[in-house]
Amino acid sequence: MMRQVLVFLLVFQIIISCQNGSTSLNLVFENVEGLEIGSKVKCNGVNVGEVSRLKLLQTGEVVVTIEVDSDVKIPTNSLFFIDDSGLIGYKTVKVKLSDSPNFYIANDTIVGKSIARPQKNEFLNTIEAMDE
Repeated sequence: MMRQVLVFLLVFQIIISCQNGSTSLNLVFENVEGLEIGSKVKCNGVNVGEVSRLKLLQTGEVVVTIEVDSDVKIPTNSLFFIDDSGLIGYKTVKVKLSDSPNFYIANDTIVGKSIARPQKNEFLNTIEAMDE
C-alpha cells in the first residue's frame, strides 16, 4: 500500500511539473543588437521567459526562439522588440501586449519590431544644443 502511494505521488509530481513548462515562440528580426541566449523576455517589467536559441538565416534575418512561461498568454498582434536592460547594456526582448482576444500558440513565428534609435552623434548634438 505504501509503495502505491509513493508511486502515485511521484506520477502526480511529474504531471504537475510538466504543466509548469514553457511555450516556444519564434521571433524574426533584422538585427538582434547583441541579444544572447539566456537574455530575459519581459512584459510590463516582469520576467516572463528567456531566449533559448538564435539562428542566422541566409537572408540575414535572425530567428530568436524564446521560451515563455506557460501560464503567460500573449495576445496575437502584440509587439516584440529588443531593448536595453539597465546601465550595463544587457539586451532583453520586450513584449507590448495587444488587446486581441486571440493568443499565440507554441511554435508560432512572429516578425519582431525594430526600434529606431538615435545615432550617437545625434544624441551628442542634442545634448550640446541643450547646453547652449
